[in-house]
Order: sequence, then structure tokens, then C-alpha cells
Amino acid sequence: MISTVLSVTIMITLAIWLSPPPYLIWSASNGVPIGWYFVECRQPKLYEIAVVKLKDLPELYSSSRGYLPTNVWFLKPVAALAPSVVCLFGGHVFVD
Repeated sequence: MISTVLSVTIMITLAIWLSPPPYLIWSASNGVPIGWYFVECRQPKLYEIAVVKLKDLPELYSSSRGYLPTNVWFLKPVAALAPSVVCLFGGHVFVD
């Protein structure tokens, strides 16, 4: 209990002191380990974790079928940046 309170206090203190303040986002999916993440508002670098949101049509499709609620943010690892070539073949993703 004390460690949880201390952790939350440290996270809030860091969020107040950092400029611009980072976002605190909960990841509940298997894209990255489940837990809380501080996210800065900037372009991600290779192998970092990025925040992504579905475009309008995929979001409408997934919410209408009950897969996901609307306005959900995802945390995903960055595996490639421009000008890399990314291909999907046989259920596997290949970069360059």
C-alpha cells in the first residue's frame, strides 16, 4: 500500500515539474506490457512506444461490432520509420 501511494506521488510530482507535461495513459492491451505510461507530445523514435488512434472508418467498424469502444488510444512499439519498407506476408511483418 505504501509503495503504491509513493509511486503515484512520484508520478504526479514528475508530471507537474516536466514541461510540457506528459500524458499519463493506461495500457490494457497486449501491444505493450499492461500498466501506466508517461507519454510526451513528440514524434516517436525507432523502438520507442507510440500512442496511436484508429482512423474514423476502422473505429466505426470496430465499435459497431463491439470490438472496441470509440475514442480509444493504443500504445504500440515503433518498428520502422520513413523511408523503411514494411510488408505483411503470410501473417508475418517484414521491415526492409
